[in-house]
Amino acid sequence: MGAKITDVAALAGVSIATVSHVLNGSRPVREETAERVLQAVHALHYTPNSSARSLKTGNKRMVGFLVPDISNLFFATMIDAIEREIAKRGYHLMVVNTCESGEKERSVLQSLCTGIVDGLIIASSLSDYREMEDYLPPKFPIVLVDRRLENNSADLVETVSYRAIYESVDYLLRRGHEKIGCIFGLPHLSTTQNRYDAYLRAFREHGLSPDESLIRKLPRADSNPVPLCEELIEKGCTALFFGNSRTCVQSLCVLRHYPEPYEIVTFLDSPEYRELFQGMHVIEQPTGSMGAMAGEQILKRIAHPDVPAREILLHSVFHDN
Repeated sequence: MGAKITDVAALAGVSIATVSHVLNGSRPVREETAERVLQAVHALHYTPNSSARSLKTGNKRMVGFLVPDISNLFFATMIDAIEREIAKRGYHLMVVNTCESGEKERSVLQSLCTGIVDGLIIASSLSDYREMEDYLPPKFPIVLVDRRLENNSADLVETVSYRAIYESVDYLLRRGHEKIGCIFGLPHLSTTQNRYDAYLRAFREHGLSPDESLIRKLPRADSNPVPLCEELIEKGCTALFFGNSRTCVQSLCVLRHYPEPYEIVTFLDSPEYRELFQGMHVIEQPTGSMGAMAGEQILKRIAHPDVPAREILLHSVFHDN
């Protein structure tokens, strides 16, 4: 049985009315008192009943989007597409940057699920859907986007890149490159594992064993890929595979200082990069379409919270330029 408002009030040492004022913003409350209330809410995993009423009526006309890195143009492109889609139905978008922090993501979930938004689109930093379930009211409208979680029971809109990545590495191997350096994203993300698996498969099907010393995974979201890129070039790599466009863009400054020949494969996941990546081999992601479909699906989920969860899969395409 879930916690009640009386439990929150008792733990925080305040009245029920004070808890209500803090959660609803209906009356000013001293900062230290409000902090005690929010800490009690967090500790008890409390969700106000008003949130359920709000979800039934959809009267907030507000959708939240939890973004792990708002400075990444990939997510900026998705934000624009989601906002355009939900605006057709009179909804507004609230964007929250979780900074690739599972702790911050769970905290934001708890805050937004108190009736502030009618539903959430989430590009999650977590690994398992069960990590967020305790913070969600029953049947709260959720759409996961881009990243797949273990034990997921929510809607998912995802771009599948496995085949395109396999084709890109296969292309490089057929071109005679055996020392293919790779820089992937955060190790725990489903997108990173998917790209790594496709890379390995291409080598295996050529009867080759990939050199693990040429494979790098960024340990943190704010890690600088430039030193990793320098290491790979100095190891004699004749081709480089970048697991996302941002990593490639950050590495271009150092690549200019090394003589060719080397070939590059990177993701084209924002139209802003198209001109910059001219002459490179690209894996084009339908980022805008993914955002639009996530926006469409969250509105369907808000309107019909009881229908079975749905997976919507799009596909990346490899272009050898």
